[in-house]
Amino acid sequence: MPPPSPPGRVPGHWALRLVHHPRVALAGKTALAALIAWLIARQVPDAAEYSFYAPFGAVATMHPAVSRSASESVRGLLAIVLGGALGLLGDDLLGPYGITLAILVGVGVLVGGLPWLGESRSYVPLAAVFVLLVGQGDEVSYAASYAGLFLLGGVVSIAVNAALPSLSLGPADDAVRALRTEVVAHLRFVAQHLDDDDCQASLAEHGPGRAGLRRRLSRAAAVVGEFDEAAAGNHRARRHPEVVARRSQEFRALERAVLLIDDLYGLSADRP
Repeated sequence: MPPPSPPGRVPGHWALRLVHHPRVALAGKTALAALIAWLIARQVPDAAEYSFYAPFGAVATMHPAVSRSASESVRGLLAIVLGGALGLLGDDLLGPYGITLAILVGVGVLVGGLPWLGESRSYVPLAAVFVLLVGQGDEVSYAASYAGLFLLGGVVSIAVNAALPSLSLGPADDAVRALRTEVVAHLRFVAQHLDDDDCQASLAEHGPGRAGLRRRLSRAAAVVGEFDEAAAGNHRARRHPEVVARRSQEFRALERAVLLIDDLYGLSADRP
């Protein structure tokens, strides 16, 4: 007979948490989108040789939020078009030489600094190098295939993401819960010591630490922000709008409490 489970521990608890982790869902959707994009690309006439760019586009643009997948697809396509244009221009003016490669990489990095390219900025010099080196003899066709197949992967990524949207409540709940615990600890400390005449220094020097509270607030803000972003264009969120609203409201209330606590610490520093 197997020994009983320790109190408070549910058999398979960690396995269940792992299976329901948002990263697992993202990995599954990305793998599915990459496979579908590759299979479709292999059916495109004259593109089978470069069909691997389609799963590349699916992987590069997949994001937990449907709206983010769409925006990353647009940014990635623009970056590749810019890089492809640089590659064609460099090959036409200078030829496929080492100095051309160096110039294209430098100019591509500069162009990639355009703020609206976001995280896709690195695709500009990469696309320029690929067009120069890989597309030799057929640069225009190669550049068009590269951009078109990347776009195909992005479209598949958006479709898979829209069909199987993620709405992970766990990380948002954990972040809000941790912030609430931190806020309670600070409020209790302030309540106990705000009237303490023996405390010659400021509350901030004796308390749990303002830096820790700010870090906890920043962490919760990032997680809740990702949760709100994932809820946009998400049919699961539209069926339960109160779920999204409640978590956002809880975070906003705690955020205001953190600002008030910070004011109390500031006042105590001025008048210990």
